[in-house]
Amino acid sequence: MRAVRSAADDAARLIAALIVNVKEKKRQRQKDWQQAEAKWQQRLSTDLDASIGKLTYNDAFTIYGQPQVTIMKHVEMIAIYQNGRLKFRRFPMSNHALLSCFPHGSRLELTFNATTKLVSWKYTEW
Repeated sequence: MRAVRSAADDAARLIAALIVNVKEKKRQRQKDWQQAEAKWQQRLSTDLDASIGKLTYNDAFTIYGQPQVTIMKHVEMIAIYQNGRLKFRRFPMSNHALLSCFPHGSRLELTFNATTKLVSWKYTEW
């Protein structure tokens, strides 16, 4: 009986250690992703700040591709690049079949003047 109890305790400790290890790896991957994202946003900010007055609409088209929306006004043009998706989360206290959707994504808005030179930009996440 003691041998069975000892084996069960060892198995429980091993499983607990594996769970801790998996959680730590997941936390580290998320931290690495957040650091890479912050680095990318800093580079984007630096590049766009340096491009004000120099970057043309055609250059933006070449660099970022075709915008999802282009708004043309009399004195300005706004190019909008948007990326969105749904993230699903399961709540442990609720029904396991029940998932909640959380929309998240990003939007880059480039504003050009009448001569199609970059005047301002705005990047948002939700």
